[in-house]
Amino acid sequence: MMLDILAAMASKDYEDRRRRQAEGISQHKDKFKGKQQTQETVDKCLKANKLIDENKLSQIEACKLAGVSISTWRRFNKGVK
Repeated sequence: MMLDILAAMASKDYEDRRRRQAEGISQHKDKFKGKQQTQETVDKCLKANKLIDENKLSQIEACKLAGVSISTWRRFNKGVK
């Protein structure tokens, strides 16, 4: 009987913690935006876009010339569109 009471208390505590976590996450979800790109990175990505359009370079070649990684450039273009 004592074990049943302790198990019920532990279960209630677990459910309360989960509920409070969910409430906190939902309250602050709209405030969190993650790490923003610097203006220097934005300029490099725009330079890579310009190299691709004007010089008909491949994405990888343009990113190397602009000094930005291909994954950063792709993430930038995904956010722009």
